[in-house]
Amino acid sequence: MRYAMRQYFGILEIDENNCFGPLGIANLLTEYSKVDEAKEIYKLLAISEPDSQVGLNSMLNQAHILTFENSFDQAIKLYEVCLTKRPGDIDIQMYLSKAYFKKNDFEGCAKLTKNLMMKNPSDIRLKYNLAYCLYKEADQIFNLKTRRVSQTRHAIKNLEHAHALFQ
Repeated sequence: MRYAMRQYFGILEIDENNCFGPLGIANLLTEYSKVDEAKEIYKLLAISEPDSQVGLNSMLNQAHILTFENSFDQAIKLYEVCLTKRPGDIDIQMYLSKAYFKKNDFEGCAKLTKNLMMKNPSDIRLKYNLAYCLYKEADQIFNLKTRRVSQTRHAIKNLEHAHALFQ
C-alpha cells in the first residue's frame, strides 16, 4: 500500500489538478482505517468536481462509509443524489437497496429490488436479494412479542414469494 500511496502522491506532483490522485489517497486512507481523513477528501472532491466521474465516485464512497457507520438515513440521501447524476444505474440502486436493508427497512429494500427485477428479470443477484429481504422481513414479524393476524399473513405471503423466486 505504501507503493500505491507514493504513486498517488506522484500523480499530484506531476499534475496538482488531477482529481484521481486524491481519490486514490482517500481510498487508501480508508483501507488504513483513517476514515475521517478519507471522508474529508471525498467531501472536497465531491464539492470541487460535482458533475464528474470523480465527484460521483467520491459521493458513492461517502455513502458507503455512512452505511458502514450505520448512518443509514444520510447514506440513503447520498445514494439518491448519486442516482440523480446517473439515473437507472443498477449498482447504485443495489447500494441504495443494501442501505435500506441494513436499516431494517425491508419494505423499502423490497420495493426497490422488485423495480430492479422488472428491468433485469434474469439477474440472479436481484432474485437472491429480494428473497433474502422477504425472509428477513418475515423473520422480524415472527419475532415480535405481539403481532396482528394481518402481519402474520403478510409474513407468510413474503415467505411464499421468497420460496417461489427460486423454483
